Amino acid sequence: MPKLLASLLLLMAACSGGSSASTCEGYGDKMKAGLAYAGKGDDFGPMVEAAVTSCKEDGWSQEAIDCFTAPRRGQGHKVCDAKLTPEQVKKRDDRAGKALMAMPKP
Repeated sequence: MPKLLASLLLLMAACSGGSSASTCEGYGDKMKAGLAYAGKGDDFGPMVEAAVTSCKEDGWSQEAIDCFTAPRRGQGHKVCDAKLTPEQVKKRDDRAGKALMAMPKP
């Protein structure tokens, strides 16, 4: 269940519009903008940090980073996930799931 929730949150955040720098930090900024648009503000900051950490530490390609930071709607997250290796996706999802589980419950 945590993996599903983490993926849904990343999908929602990755589909926000606007422009961000094509960097790992830009990906985080885009996620924050998507969360703010969804009324979540800083509630999911640990998950954003997990995604940025994954981008930096797991060596995402510039092509993947460009994809995640580009304005997208709909299935953009799946398109961008295809630019990561299965190991990179797993590590990102694991980090996001751990961040979600560590967050205070409402």
